[in-house]
Amino acid sequence: MAYLLGLDFGTGGVRVGIFDLENRRMLGESEEPYETVYPRPGWAEQSPLDWWRALGRASRALMQTLDMPEIAGICVATTASTVVACKRDGTPLRSALLWMDCRAAAEADRSSASKNPVMDYVGGANASEWLISKAMWLAGHERHIYDEADILCECLDYINFMLTGGWVGSRMNATCKWNYDSVRQRFPVELYAEFGVAGLEDKLPPEIFAVGAPIDRISESARAHLGLSDRPVLSQGGSTRISVCSARAR
Repeated sequence: MAYLLGLDFGTGGVRVGIFDLENRRMLGESEEPYETVYPRPGWAEQSPLDWWRALGRASRALMQTLDMPEIAGICVATTASTVVACKRDGTPLRSALLWMDCRAAAEADRSSASKNPVMDYVGGANASEWLISKAMWLAGHERHIYDEADILCECLDYINFMLTGGWVGSRMNATCKWNYDSVRQRFPVELYAEFGVAGLEDKLPPEIFAVGAPIDRISESARAHLGLSDRPVLSQGGSTRISVCSARAR
């Protein structure tokens, strides 16, 4: 019998669970913590490499307790927007800006002045927690990081990359947090230019997948890292913090 593996990256740690859908039961779960750093009031950061190391420990421990069952599918849920600036090979350029980090409040306030119709999808303004606001902050305050980054992405996208080697985005997160136009299926390049981050579309994961859509089988290195006996198919996940626009984005 094949099972499903669920990975849930919360604020304090990652939880890994194995599910038997046929009998509607959880077979087991494991959890590993990681550290949050608060450089200033209102700022919160985590290391993307800590996420990956914690995932490996939690998954391998769980597989050992269950005698390495066959896993048919895997899916990831994470906090959003926890934003990573990295190279195309996944090397982080700085600590990730955690979802609760509100340093981009001024940038979020500026977004309310835009008359671009895509802003209707997010209630007329972006929040300080969202990727687009944090990208604006990086461009204005850590320009060397912004310029050097090949990829600006969510925690979800980073973990999916580490699992498969491919950069893809979640349509739910993109619509709610990146001002992605899910109706026309395009990045609003004119809006990004208006926000002072012209070319941001070239730094975002280029392929957008609906929640539940199959992405690819996990890589051999990811299989070993998770302690699996096979290479299950990864399906697209989303945010554990559901936004009011998520119904449209799905």
